[in-house]
Amino acid sequence: MSIRQRPADEFADDEPAAQRRRIENYHWPSTLPYYQPSPGRCESINIGLTYAQKVDSPIMQIRVGPQRKSFAVHKAMLTEAAEYFSNMFNGAFMEAREGAAEFPEDDPDAWEALVEWAYKGELPSLGKPTPETRFDGDATKGCWTRLKLCCLAEKYQMLLLHNLAIDSIIAFLRHSAPGPKLTWEVFETWCRYVYENTSVSAECEGLRRFISTFFSFSLHFSAAYTFPLNPNVCHDHFTGNMSDLACDIPDLSRDIFLEIRVNGDQHYAPWDCSSCRFHLHTGDIYKLECPASLNDLVELTRDDLESDVRYYLQSMALKGIFVCGVSPVANELGMPLQDVRSAFDYLVEEEKSASWVEPGDNLRLVPPTV
Repeated sequence: MSIRQRPADEFADDEPAAQRRRIENYHWPSTLPYYQPSPGRCESINIGLTYAQKVDSPIMQIRVGPQRKSFAVHKAMLTEAAEYFSNMFNGAFMEAREGAAEFPEDDPDAWEALVEWAYKGELPSLGKPTPETRFDGDATKGCWTRLKLCCLAEKYQMLLLHNLAIDSIIAFLRHSAPGPKLTWEVFETWCRYVYENTSVSAECEGLRRFISTFFSFSLHFSAAYTFPLNPNVCHDHFTGNMSDLACDIPDLSRDIFLEIRVNGDQHYAPWDCSSCRFHLHTGDIYKLECPASLNDLVELTRDDLESDVRYYLQSMALKGIFVCGVSPVANELGMPLQDVRSAFDYLVEEEKSASWVEPGDNLRLVPPTV
């Protein structure tokens, strides 16, 4: 992805003093604990620890999985990343006294990714597959780890991490040939793992919604096309296999029926839906865990061009990229240049959620104030 990243003060000479002072009062969520809720009143935000303060905290010994793989992690990196760890390591529990904890049921690869994110605040790109890519175990190895990371993030209520991780999986799958994409072996493994490692909720959401949407689309695709098309498109999602899998996982069957009840005969691929559809949200007021809800003016029910562009810009801001160009965004989203420029104009003139750095070319998203 070719998006120019510029220092926050690069354009300071071009801005009035009053505007510079206003910008200095902005703080992106990277300066907050990752689980800090978006406040109803701005003054209620508590700014989290700086990176220097985090690495000045004690080292915790974390052992993960049946083989007890060991990770040495600064305590504040975990306590700032999830309230679960804050309660564990800052309270009266044995883990706080001993400076160590064991998670024998967790996946070591997922924990390695979690620790990397806690330190860096971003997830590495999974890359872009080619139209010729066959999505077998080797091609989806990075996605597989990212899927397990999603499950781990849900378990510890690290909702921002969950949502960014599911975004990266969808982005990876979007850039390839049409169809179910995953080989049956990979698809079955994903289905079983997600339903074994996520919790039941009253409404199908998060990864379970992603899998049930994926399943419904694959079932429809396999039924509609019974002859070979593109040799790189998977055609091994046979109805019999899918029926047996759904019977083996009752919760999956329930969620598939929910999808059909809501969408009728419209079967959308998950990578053709808004990513926010598969995010985890808490409460009536969405929090900073969802990049699509950073701006209080945003109505998440909207699913249009402006919403897609705004969401993308806010997602980039969470990763530390504050200035984005029209052309790179158009290329990344696969949208016509003029449409993206019009969406930029809308965000600047109507929503007041962005400002032009270079009119018609580069735009800076206006972050929430504190």
